[in-house]
Amino acid sequence: MGEKITAKVETITPEIAKTMLGENVNNRRISRDNVNLFAREIRNGEWRFNGEAIKFGKDGRLLDGQHRLLAVIAADKPLTTLVIRGLEDETQQTMDSGKTRTLGDVLTLRGEKKSTQLASLARAVYLADQLGMEAAAQNDLKPTRGEIISFIDQTPQLADVLAASRAFRSQSGDMLTSSMFASLWWTFAHIDTDAANRFFTSLASGANLQADDPILILRNTLMAQPHKAGRSTRDNRVRIAALTIKAWNKWRKGKPLRQLKFSAGESFPTPR
Repeated sequence: MGEKITAKVETITPEIAKTMLGENVNNRRISRDNVNLFAREIRNGEWRFNGEAIKFGKDGRLLDGQHRLLAVIAADKPLTTLVIRGLEDETQQTMDSGKTRTLGDVLTLRGEKKSTQLASLARAVYLADQLGMEAAAQNDLKPTRGEIISFIDQTPQLADVLAASRAFRSQSGDMLTSSMFASLWWTFAHIDTDAANRFFTSLASGANLQADDPILILRNTLMAQPHKAGRSTRDNRVRIAALTIKAWNKWRKGKPLRQLKFSAGESFPTPR
């Protein structure tokens, strides 16, 4: 098998990480999103020793671990991890071939029911709660697993979000994605929970609405969107969120509405 394979728990400082990365040849393309996510986990103290290793070939070449090493440098904090040295270079082809454990998988292990749906909605609500509805619609940011789990633990109201989402989807189908609905419902419910429930119940059913009712105008606008439009482009997600907020604001004021638009370059509306 060649040189002896060694495995040792080591503390990787930013300086050591830079040295290790100097042996990085033919590794995977770097994902800055993953680096930033790992770095936040390290800064927040969420990183846990779990036996995953940084791996080197028998000639000292880095085979696996570049994102973790880059994260150590970005976080400017050390990381204690397993380091394996002396592997055959060909073993790199078999690394990272397993299925990554998702947040839904983690929640299932914790005994959460409907864990996949909870993971998706919790992330959407977390973004809306922490950064606002526009950021939630853009969906560009990746909270760490620890941030979402902590949010779930501290937010029992997520049960209400799940219930409201199931009710809305059963009546309206794909008018809004579950994540879009969850972030909007959460935002509106913080203003007036009863009003939020009435707004989305009417939006889902379309019953007993006047021709100039903002909810009906919004419903017709959303129904005219391509199938599952809320899952498409970033700009379209922002547009759908903005239109819903505009209709909500008009409806709350009891004002009629003839047309609903959100133009490119227009300021994102504030829900009131």
